[in-house]
Amino acid sequence: MINVTEVKQPVIRFELGSKRVYRNSSEYHTKPTCRYGDTVVEGYGSLISKLASILPEKNPQINPLVEVWRGDTLVFHAAPLKSWVSGLPTKGGQPEQLKRDVR
Repeated sequence: MINVTEVKQPVIRFELGSKRVYRNSSEYHTKPTCRYGDTVVEGYGSLISKLASILPEKNPQINPLVEVWRGDTLVFHAAPLKSWVSGLPTKGGQPEQLKRDVR
């Protein structure tokens, strides 16, 4: 018999990064990227929401938790995939050590 408290929701990991885009041989700028497996979203704006909206189209049966990482640094705690599609999730959110003190 399986104990219900032992069954955990799957967690997927989004990786934030950047790539160089060259204008010519000596000028470039970095373009933000968000990656999950072989799916990559590039551009400016809400990359996590863009990538989260693509995943349900591939497999609508799953609703895993999503963690966002940049290298070895956790950027956002795990939150349901559906909440990322609509914007910043209400639960999870950004870790305290990464929040800016806005005064």
